[in-house]
Amino acid sequence: MLHFTKKEYGTEEYCVQFEEHEDMDAIMNTREIRDGGIGGRAIEALLEGGKNGVDVGLAIIPGVITICTLVMMLTNGASADGTYTGAAYEGIAFLPWLGKKLEFILSPLLDSQMHPESPFRSRHSVLPVPQSDWYRTWQKPEPSSPMT
Repeated sequence: MLHFTKKEYGTEEYCVQFEEHEDMDAIMNTREIRDGGIGGRAIEALLEGGKNGVDVGLAIIPGVITICTLVMMLTNGASADGTYTGAAYEGIAFLPWLGKKLEFILSPLLDSQMHPESPFRSRHSVLPVPQSDWYRTWQKPEPSSPMT
C-alpha cells in the first residue's frame, strides 16, 4: 500500500493542503473544545460514547455470526437417525472427528489424573478434591418471623 501511495502523493509534503497561517504541529496538538456548560458537555460526551459503542457493536456482528455459524457447522453432526434433513443444528461433525484422531496426543498431556508427571499439569491439580456432598444435604434456612 505504501509503495503505491508513494507514487501518487509523494514523500516530501503533506497530503492535506494547509492555509498559509496553519501549521501541522498546531493542528495535531490541539483538540476540539465543546460548547456549553459542564452538564451539557457531559451529556453530549455520554451520547457520543454510546453512539460509538453501538457503531462498534454493529460492525462486529457479521464477524461474530460468521464465526459462530462455522463453529456450529464444524461441531454438530447429522440428525439422530444419521441423515441430513437441512434442519437447524446439523453440520459435518469435523471437530469431534478431529478430537478423536488427536486424542492419543491430547489425553496424556491434559489428563492429570492418569499422568501426574505431565508438564502441563497445573499446580492447583496437586491439591486433593474434597469428596463431600454438602450441596445435596444443605437446606435453606427457615425464614424467621419478624416477631421473634
